[in-house]
Amino acid sequence: LNRIKFFFSADLELSEYMFKNFEAMACGCILVAYRQGHGEEEQFGLVDMENVILYSDAAEAKRKIAQVQQDASLQKRIAAAGQKLVEDRHQIGMRAEPFYEALKDPILAYQLSWKDKLNSFRI
Repeated sequence: LNRIKFFFSADLELSEYMFKNFEAMACGCILVAYRQGHGEEEQFGLVDMENVILYSDAAEAKRKIAQVQQDASLQKRIAAAGQKLVEDRHQIGMRAEPFYEALKDPILAYQLSWKDKLNSFRI
C-alpha cells in the first residue's frame, strides 16, 4: 500500500467504510471512496478533498482524481491529512474498548441465557 498514491475503495453502497480504507490512509494513500451518505463520513471524520476524495458518480470521481493528479501539493495535503486522521482517531487500539462496550451487553445476555438453560437441565 505504501507504494501507491490512490486507493480505490470497493465499498459501493454498503452504508459502511471497511477498515481496509483506513489501513490504506495510514500508509499514505489517498482514499477514493463512494459517498455512502448516511452520516458515516461525518462519524468517521472523512472530509471530501481534505483527507479523502469522495464521489457520488463516476463523472465526479474522474473529475476530482484528475484535479488531484494535476496538483502535487494537493496530493500531499490530502494524503497527509488522511494519515493524520487515522493516527488520531482510527488506530485499532482506540477501537477495541468501544467495540467491547458495544458488544458487552449482548454477550452478557447470551451468557446468562445459556446458564439458565443449563440450570433447567440439572436434576
